[in-house]
Amino acid sequence: MINYTDEHVAIIRKWLEEEPNLPGDFEEAMIKRFLHCCSNDIERTKKVMKLFFNCRLNFKEFFGNADFHSDQVQRILTAIDTLPLPRRTKEGYQVYVTRLRDTNPDNFNLADYSKMFFMMHDTRMRTEDIPAGDVPILDMEGFSFKHLTKLIFNFGTLKKYLLYNQEAHPVKLMQVHIVNTNGLLHKAFSLVKPLLNPHVKDMLHFHTPGSDTIDEFVPKDLLPKEYGGNTGSVDELKEIWVKKIKEQAEWLAIEDRWKEIPPEKLNKQIDLEQSFSKIEFD
Repeated sequence: MINYTDEHVAIIRKWLEEEPNLPGDFEEAMIKRFLHCCSNDIERTKKVMKLFFNCRLNFKEFFGNADFHSDQVQRILTAIDTLPLPRRTKEGYQVYVTRLRDTNPDNFNLADYSKMFFMMHDTRMRTEDIPAGDVPILDMEGFSFKHLTKLIFNFGTLKKYLLYNQEAHPVKLMQVHIVNTNGLLHKAFSLVKPLLNPHVKDMLHFHTPGSDTIDEFVPKDLLPKEYGGNTGSVDELKEIWVKKIKEQAEWLAIEDRWKEIPPEKLNKQIDLEQSFSKIEFD
């Protein structure tokens, strides 16, 4: 069930227009997403949206220079697969799969992955209907000690990634499935566990290699054929999403899109408005 009311959409729109440091022209579809994710709670929606705009201004490693054609983005596309699946669950949940395509840890970069991940989700939020909820599947096959070491050495980036995803990203998380778990996962989990919200911890489900326990939560036929489903191969599904992101490349590259207005720019706007108001017209 999608949870928002037109009355609350109008309230949030008016609030945005009155906040000088927030984008007053923010898309109505995005306002609806935030309200849905916040269970149509006005004050909670405002709080999450403020953090959303602030993170997107200040987390430049994720949201600055969002150039789809850059070497940075193209390299990570060949190293990691992240793809929303075309069909939703009976509850209306959107399932998406993330896995290492290239298991060489030298080609794993968390900041680059995060940039690509958010470009994909921005495209999804602009082009897809609002799902009732989100169900990510993280495939740990190929995850090695060197991958874990890179996460440890980039702990600050990891903290920002988890903060934004848990507190500011307008998705309604329902379940998180981690498949093909291995011994290293427990070490990785001990690293991120202090950064996870209690309600996110409660959503975690771990599945060992070869098990079918995920079938209790996600119908197998919704999955790519590599996971026993019939929605097409990972390569076919990824090609669809890479094409979608590419089609949105010009929009994604707009530097001030979905961001809080920085103080220096805001001050310039105020100065211009004050100067304009002093002009006398005949």
